This record gives sequence, structure tokens and C-alpha cells, in this order.
Amino acid sequence: MGDPRELVEGRNVTRIEHIADTAGGGLIVTPHGSLTWWSSRLSPIRPALIQLAPDVLVGVDMTDPRRVVSWTAPHADALALLRTLFGNRWHADACAALRQPKPPVTMLAAPPRLPDAWARFALAQGVRRWLPVPVDEATLAIDDALAIHLLGWREQARTEFATVSASLLDRVDGYLRRELPPGMFPDLRAATRAAAELLGSGHPDAADLAASAHQLDAAGPRLPSGRRTGAWPSMPCPALLQEHKARPRRAQRPSACGVPTPPAHPSSSRR
Repeated sequence: MGDPRELVEGRNVTRIEHIADTAGGGLIVTPHGSLTWWSSRLSPIRPALIQLAPDVLVGVDMTDPRRVVSWTAPHADALALLRTLFGNRWHADACAALRQPKPPVTMLAAPPRLPDAWARFALAQGVRRWLPVPVDEATLAIDDALAIHLLGWREQARTEFATVSASLLDRVDGYLRRELPPGMFPDLRAATRAAAELLGSGHPDAADLAASAHQLDAAGPRLPSGRRTGAWPSMPCPALLQEHKARPRRAQRPSACGVPTPPAHPSSSRR
């Protein structure tokens, strides 16, 4: 998406560095009607991108994954998708800004902070795309499944957990053998419980997942040893902190997630 300080409109480049942080950011409307908004407080690293629908993207600060730093939409009607994520008040403000005379840059308040489930999903996508240290793909897939479950997309979460059930069981075994750090416990327990509940008796790993969930409950969280492991302790996905051994990446599925009705698989943009 280029340098967030430069919004290209035909051959004209508008820099938005001068916009006060209190104003939120700058909104550009191209002659074709597409919209792009950038926060005046830029992300210190490349943002994670969530694709809500074709050409509807939301950029998230990976160092503060509840903070939105950009969004794009192909036309004003597509703001209805963003309203589902950002709320009615934001939508009313955005529509009001579009009704004003069109300067090169229209100041528009930043969207509200994302719910935790959306922040987790965005961060998992951003780690897969931008983290310079290789991260185990199976671990990311577990984080994806848990994020999708927390977003309330039960059918898609069931599909994701069915794919990663064996990897999830391996990680539970590793935690119980004290091979994985204590910080993984909350999300590992949440993912195991969700997988056991969603998969039910029709999946070959369902009984093992239910047993593993009970074992985790019985074991409980361990006290940290004081030795910090991992590269990114602030991440809300603890499973990502430990898995730095590269494995072959799975084939990426089409990235088109709809709001509020999810498609086959929500995804980050690959642009």
C-alpha cells in the first residue's frame, strides 16, 4: 500500500504528515470514488492487513493491535462493511466528511479501537506476513483457529480446528511435559476447549482433545521460570512466542472475509 505518508491520487501525491494527531488522520477520495484513510500517527512497523471484502482493507498497528492505522474502500457504499467493525457513530462521521467540499485531504477521526478478538486475528495475519523470524505455520494456524472462534464464526472455526487438531494435541503434550513455557497456558487451554466443543464426536481427535482439556485444567498454569523466551512478549498470541523453527508453509486459501457474514476463510491481504 506504499508509504502511508503519501496518498497517490492520479499523479498528485498528498503528504499528510502535517495533520495533527488529535484530528485522527487524512481521508482521500479519488476521482473514481475510492476512499483511503491513514492515521496521522503511523505504525512503527508495517501494519497487519485484514481484508474484509474485495478492496476493503483495514490496517492494524502490530505493536498495538487494537489500533487501526488505515482503511480503504472502493466506494462510499462499502463503508457499511466497516460500520460493522467500527460502529454507527464512526460511520455517521465518515459519511458526514464525504458530504463536505473535497479538499485534497479531509480530516477524519480515527476508528475506535478494535475488540480483542479482531486484534488477535489481525496480529496472527501480520506475524505470518511480516515477522522477520520464521514462525511455525502450524502454530499460526492454531492462533488463526482460536481467533476465528473468538470472533463467533463457529462453522469456520470448526473447519480450522479440524485441520490443526493433531498439532494442537502435540502442543498440549509438550506443555504437560514442561517443554513449552508457562505463558502458553491460557491460549492453549482456550484453543483445546474450543476444539473439543466444536468438533464433537464426529472427529477422530475429539475424544483426545476433550481429555487434553481436562488434563490442562488439572495441571493448571505453571509459574514462570524467570527466563524470558520468544521474540515478542507483548503479543496476545502466546503460542507464537516459542515456535521459531521454519516449516513448509501451507497453501494460502483465497482471502475474502465478509462482515458480518463470514465467507469460507477470512484472511489478510496479500498485496
